Amino acid sequence: MDIDKSVRKRKDRKKSIEVNELGEKFLKEPPELASRELVDGTVTETNIEPSTLLTAGSAKSSQNSPKGFYLKFEIDIVFLLLLGLALWTRTYNLEEPHYIVFDELHYGRYVSLYTKGIFFFDAHPPLGKQLLYLAGQLGGYNGNFTFDRIGSPYTDSVPIRALRMIPAISGSLLVGITYQLMLEISTYQWTAILAALLVLFVGRQMWQRIGYTESTLRLALSIIWRSFVLVTLPLIVYIGVFYAHLAMLPKAGPHDSVMTSAFQASLQGGLASITKGQPLHVSHGSQITLRHSHGRTCWLHSHAHVYPVRYTDGRGSSHQQQVTCYSFKDVNNWWIVKRPEQASLAVTNPPDAIRHGDVVQLLHGITSRALNSHDVAAPVSPQSQEVSCYIDYNVSMPAQNLWRVEIVNRDNEEATWDSIRSLVRLIHVDSGSALRFSGRQLPSWGFHQHEVVADKVVTHQDTIWNVEEHRYTKAEDRRERERELVSAEMIPTAVTQLSFWAKFMELQYKMIAHAPDAPSGHMFASEPTEWPLLSRSIAYWLSPHSNAQIHLIGNIVTWYAGTLSVLLYSAFLAFYAIRQRRMCEDLPLQASHQFYNAGCILFLGYWLHYLPYFFVDRTLFLHHYLPAYMFKILLLAYVIDHLYLVLQLREKTRVFTNVLIIGITVWLSYVLLTFIKFSVLSYGNTDLNENDLMNLRWKDTWDFILHKRG
Repeated sequence: MDIDKSVRKRKDRKKSIEVNELGEKFLKEPPELASRELVDGTVTETNIEPSTLLTAGSAKSSQNSPKGFYLKFEIDIVFLLLLGLALWTRTYNLEEPHYIVFDELHYGRYVSLYTKGIFFFDAHPPLGKQLLYLAGQLGGYNGNFTFDRIGSPYTDSVPIRALRMIPAISGSLLVGITYQLMLEISTYQWTAILAALLVLFVGRQMWQRIGYTESTLRLALSIIWRSFVLVTLPLIVYIGVFYAHLAMLPKAGPHDSVMTSAFQASLQGGLASITKGQPLHVSHGSQITLRHSHGRTCWLHSHAHVYPVRYTDGRGSSHQQQVTCYSFKDVNNWWIVKRPEQASLAVTNPPDAIRHGDVVQLLHGITSRALNSHDVAAPVSPQSQEVSCYIDYNVSMPAQNLWRVEIVNRDNEEATWDSIRSLVRLIHVDSGSALRFSGRQLPSWGFHQHEVVADKVVTHQDTIWNVEEHRYTKAEDRRERERELVSAEMIPTAVTQLSFWAKFMELQYKMIAHAPDAPSGHMFASEPTEWPLLSRSIAYWLSPHSNAQIHLIGNIVTWYAGTLSVLLYSAFLAFYAIRQRRMCEDLPLQASHQFYNAGCILFLGYWLHYLPYFFVDRTLFLHHYLPAYMFKILLLAYVIDHLYLVLQLREKTRVFTNVLIIGITVWLSYVLLTFIKFSVLSYGNTDLNENDLMNLRWKDTWDFILHKRG
């Protein structure tokens, strides 16, 4: 028995030495001549770069062949078959249903706005919407259809097939891309085919190259080329898409209020037409509205109501006049700029322009009370100071109503405060705090308007304001001034010209900072914890005449297998890490590198696309999981590839290869059968009764829709 043990130990040690020698051989060979081998010496693949493909045979043949330039084409029949199958499944019965389905409501509106050249805002880059617009133009769409609600029937003026062809082609290309990607990652071609079928039915290399003995020039050129392809080219495309977006939308539209006043003033028929003829320089006696420049659109506002004597948490207030940020145009948004040493509010001739660093008072236009702050905690943000309009109660609380104007985008220290284009901070002289939009809403006593505070953190984006509407005060009498304000048009110089880069940067900021008012408590909303096990679906459309419907619901067989693959890869990762700590080499060096490369691309890709949603404060749906799901499918295919490789490595385990193949075949059959069974919910062309829907309800948490009888 001891002799047998020692023999087995020597065999294991010899096998380990063979594995290490194979790894050393791989490291010594340049990448263009490196061969991928198994432990038994079988060559499985030669990884040769096309640009450096030159063997002895090819060298001899090149000497005998005529001189000249040649183009060599290689056609992958499998790729073409997969692409054709994907196009067939995604374009089948594409015109049906002849109704608005889910997000076609929003994207159809965007196509109409593109057609009319009307500006709109969306939190996502515009390339997809531009492709839909192009399809609509090719289909003859005139942009006059009203996308009013999900389920509304389309008219003949809407080229449904042309518009739906864009996402159909994109989904088909995803199958082909999956196949090509897995060809690079996996060991076997059939694994790439498997990954593509699963999608159908439902930078590390650079650092490795530095270690090779290549010329510095060649490595530098490689880095430059990859930087161009992976960084510069996508950036050019991204910027170009936005350039086209802004060029196509010159007219003012319904989403203007999201953008800054300067951006609005650059649009045809928008704020530019409204502010035409108003004074440019803010002066002593100017009547202005102050707009919060970044984030939520609202205007500095006050009204005759006061803060409650005591808040619900027991804190006391100043009982002064409320100051808020109001999201609508209102007469109470008007303020008068006044120099502290002057009593008259009328504008002098020539006007006394306010400059950077000047100290001013802001009088509320209707109540004539001055904007004030003092050492009293704000109502909702007690870490900041309360902002109010000062009421003299004849108590020991003097007014602190002086504010220093700081122009953020000034050209010099003598810059004038201009309407529209000047971004300013108002610094409270007594406390050094900045006037800030806190982002919080006041309770019912504040009419649920937004809180305004004085904050010590003066550099925050929410401390930036700009003058939008502007006119000069002419009347001295208070009642006459009130009549001026009330009778004046509530529709806020010549057209403001903004450069493309200014508009581009503003759009990027707005896309990041904009928080849409998503519906809360949506019946098809879901949590990230529910996604890996497909606990929820989303109803996209229900026929008005029958129970035919479309649902976003994944192939549950693939879905659960993908979740299992994440756990299996984690187990493999832990197992190999422990074995390596014990100096045990279970994989050839090439296979080991491949395993960790797949981890960087697929395993980390899955978690990077999944985990952030646990920290998102908004209503979420199953479709938010789809990017992570794609990585999960690819990881599933790679785990199967790795299992097959592990079984092939040793003679004793090769007998289980057939068992694995049979298991995969049976599993793929279930994938296909599940796809066919649930295709009625993908195409929406089959009337379903109650029993049909119950048979499709494989999980109690799935909700399908059934018309009420009679």
